[in-house]
Amino acid sequence: MKTEQKLDCKMGPKEKMERKITSLSNLASSAFLRFLKSLRIKGTFLDLSTEQWEQNEGFQEGRKIEKLKGVNDEVERGVAMISTFSYSLTRDEDTKQVLLQVVVEHHRCLHPLK
Repeated sequence: MKTEQKLDCKMGPKEKMERKITSLSNLASSAFLRFLKSLRIKGTFLDLSTEQWEQNEGFQEGRKIEKLKGVNDEVERGVAMISTFSYSLTRDEDTKQVLLQVVVEHHRCLHPLK
């Protein structure tokens, strides 16, 4: 840290601006930093060059999340809800398709794309 402070003192305004832009920690949103914190991952690797990441403890912790499986619960619930709804109306597949098309067209009228 002290060497960084010495470098900052010797740098002109243009170099300081370029340095700020090139640091990932300056580009990371507060939501992303909270995400890292919630997973107990130290964001210290964001201040390093990418060549140094492999040796950083925070980066190594972050690699563990590669094994997490993402699930889109909202989509799965929506599909289950539509399936249950359409099954309660009719069991005939052609009638289901027509009903679903009517619902989709109605939704598009209520919420047109901009």
